[in-house]
Amino acid sequence: MFKRLSTKFFSVFLCLVIMAGIIALCSSISIYSLGKSINGIMSDNYKSIKAINNMNEALEKENEAILSYIISKEEISSFDTNNDYFLKQYSIVANNVTEKGEGNLVDSLNLAYTNYVSLFNNLQKIVINKNEEPLIYFNNNIKASSSKITSLLKSISDLNENSMFNRKNAVTEFAQKSFYIIIAISIVIIIIGFIISIVSLKKILYPIYSLMSIIKAVKEGNLEKIAPILSSDEIGELTVEFNNMTKRLKQFEDSTLGKLYEEKVKSLAIVRSFSDPLIVLDMSYKVVLINEAWENFFNIKEDFAINKHVSLILENKTLFDHIENIYNSGEIESDEKIMLIHINHKDYYFNVIVNVLKYNHMKISGVVILLQNVTALKTVENMKSTFIETISHEFKTPLTSIMFGASLLKEAKIGILNEKQNALINDISDNGDRLLALVNDLLSLSKVESKDTIFNIGTYEVKDIIEKSYKVFYEQAKAKSVYLQNEVENSLPSVSVDMDKTVWALNNLISNSLKYSSVGGKIIITASLKLNHVCIFVKDNGMGIPEDYQDRIFDKFVQVKGYDSETKGTGLGLAIAKEIIKYQGGEIWCESKLGEGSTFIFTIPVKPEEEV
Repeated sequence: MFKRLSTKFFSVFLCLVIMAGIIALCSSISIYSLGKSINGIMSDNYKSIKAINNMNEALEKENEAILSYIISKEEISSFDTNNDYFLKQYSIVANNVTEKGEGNLVDSLNLAYTNYVSLFNNLQKIVINKNEEPLIYFNNNIKASSSKITSLLKSISDLNENSMFNRKNAVTEFAQKSFYIIIAISIVIIIIGFIISIVSLKKILYPIYSLMSIIKAVKEGNLEKIAPILSSDEIGELTVEFNNMTKRLKQFEDSTLGKLYEEKVKSLAIVRSFSDPLIVLDMSYKVVLINEAWENFFNIKEDFAINKHVSLILENKTLFDHIENIYNSGEIESDEKIMLIHINHKDYYFNVIVNVLKYNHMKISGVVILLQNVTALKTVENMKSTFIETISHEFKTPLTSIMFGASLLKEAKIGILNEKQNALINDISDNGDRLLALVNDLLSLSKVESKDTIFNIGTYEVKDIIEKSYKVFYEQAKAKSVYLQNEVENSLPSVSVDMDKTVWALNNLISNSLKYSSVGGKIIITASLKLNHVCIFVKDNGMGIPEDYQDRIFDKFVQVKGYDSETKGTGLGLAIAKEIIKYQGGEIWCESKLGEGSTFIFTIPVKPEEEV
């Protein structure tokens, strides 16, 4: 019957409005009738009763005026005033006769009052002629006439009062009946309206539910489902268009583009299934995609995060700064960085991998950030550091005893040794020194790697740091005939570092260069300003480091093969230097060529107020 959805809804609403109107009309009619009845009581009876009360008051004042006239012979003007008022009120009663028998009483009242006025006129003549006692005449005639008038007024008043009470009871009964009738009509209309609403909505919504079930099936990949057309309204038109869209999707799925899209969906599914948190940003740092692991770790839903700036959903400023630095550098792949992130009152260690997306290695299109959860590995590493520190402490005591005993034997304080015994003791002493150096380095590395290590960060001049380290090795270099030169300028800004630990790191670099420099070699220490960091260079012209080792030279226990064993150390000095510099927000690296020498470079941050 109705072909438009809006018409159907309008019809239902119109029925409900009509039903509400019926209830309102019945209520209005009842209230109007009730008000009319109440007004009738007020206008018909109350007006007469009020006029009768006024007439009684006027009659009393007339009697008082007559007595005053008889006793003091005063003017009778008060009687005339009340007479006029009495007649005025009488006319109200006479013109408002509404009850049965009220007209006869009003006529009798008229005759009685006319007689009362006539008796008063006779009294005036008696007072003038003095042929009779006025007071006796008043008591015998006028007072009797006044009592009759009062009796008639009471009869008329009682008649109106009884009528008022009867009509009041009738109005009350009518109000109760109207109330119950309106309640009954309202209940019936509400039930009918509810039934109409349920039936109409069910009929209107059934095609929608049917279409929704088909949409779910299509969403799951069943493109062969066809939605039945159950109405000719907008929902029917929507169903037709949906079926057409499903057909086109089926054709698209069968085409090459469809297969490509399917592969894209699979790729997204793989990305989302990563066990480690992953997020994809566009060129404006707005979120394009986050996987389920990211949602769970950071308690952020993808629907909320999409198209929002990453800083709004990422509370860790250090992580954001790292992402921003990699993005601004333009490098396609970044160095991996271990970061501590607090989530839900727990500490997690993540290996942060930031990859910049580029078209044809030219135009940047976005950033992919993968957080590899290495908390378990970091825990094992901390346990390993604790173990190494404990073992080193335990190993150091007996080693010291062995070295002390070897020194006693070597100095022949407990007996003279032959040549072979002397050689053996020297070998024991040398290996003991090497083991002690290893133990000391292991302890130092454990302290630096420990998160409980205290760095006393302060503000220092670069030249003071360099000079402190330079003095340590000047005599050693001179004894080895190696030229050690400090070429640091005084104009460099102050830096924020731990003085002792930075000198320690620099000592390791200078010691390493000195160790591998031959007689007549040269070691130059320089520094320069780069952005908000000071770069310190330790350059030598020694034998150099093979390219294969340059990326691993700062790892623990890494030693370059092919060098004289006498110059070999523990393989921990550069690792310690790296940890110290890294902890203070700097970087360290090496540039070297075989046969030409090596340059070790590290950066330290400038004092904040002096940043450029």
